[in-house]
Amino acid sequence: MILLVEHNLGKRQTQGLDQIDMRQAWWVGIAQCFSLFPGVSRSGATIIGGLLSGMDRTTATEFSFLLAIPTMLAATGYKIVKDHDVLLRGDPLLLPLGLAVSFVTGLAVVAGFLTFVRSHTFKPFAYYRIVLGVIILAAMH
Repeated sequence: MILLVEHNLGKRQTQGLDQIDMRQAWWVGIAQCFSLFPGVSRSGATIIGGLLSGMDRTTATEFSFLLAIPTMLAATGYKIVKDHDVLLRGDPLLLPLGLAVSFVTGLAVVAGFLTFVRSHTFKPFAYYRIVLGVIILAAMH
C-alpha cells in the first residue's frame, strides 16, 4: 500500500496542520481502524490515510503522531490503574523516571523521523517491511 500511494502521490494541497479539514480528519480516523488488523501499523495506516486525503508527507506524519497522543495516554492510564500494585513495587521513582525517559526518547525519534520525511519518501519503509515479511515467513517454515 505504501508503494502504491507513494508512486501515485502528486502535489498535495494540505501543507500544514492548520489546513486539515474535518473530512480529512475523518478519513485518517477511518484509516486508523485498519490498525486493528494484526501486522498493520497504526502510524502507518494514519499516515497513508492522511496522504490519500490530500495531506503532504510532513503534515500526514505530524497529524499521525498527534493523533497517537490520546491513544497512548489512555492505554498508559489504563495500564497504571490495572497494574498499579506491580508498577509501584520497589523504588517509587522508577515509574516516573521511566515515563520521563520514554517521553524524551519518543520526542527525539519523532523529531528525527519528521526531519527524514521532509526530504525523503516512505519507499524505504515499504521495502523494509516487504523484506522483513519475507524473512519472517521463511523463518516460520
